[in-house]
Amino acid sequence: MKSTSDLFNEIIPLGRLIYMVNQKKDRLLNDYLSPLDITASQFKVLCSIRCAGCVTPVELKKVLSVDLGALTRMLDRLLCKGWI
Repeated sequence: MKSTSDLFNEIIPLGRLIYMVNQKKDRLLNDYLSPLDITASQFKVLCSIRCAGCVTPVELKKVLSVDLGALTRMLDRLLCKGWI
């Protein structure tokens, strides 16, 4: 007889569970941040800037593992909104 954890791991692999939790976290964060007119992705950028101090877009790209072009557009939007 299989244990509950063995059965659960066969139904939903760990990687899929991590993905699902991450997606739920981003949805909750988006809902929470919507009155501030920023997204979860923008919040992550702001947190990275706050923690690292003055950093370049290239340094942020490495920390956040995002495309430099997408990051530049996001930084432009945050600048227009007055967040940076």
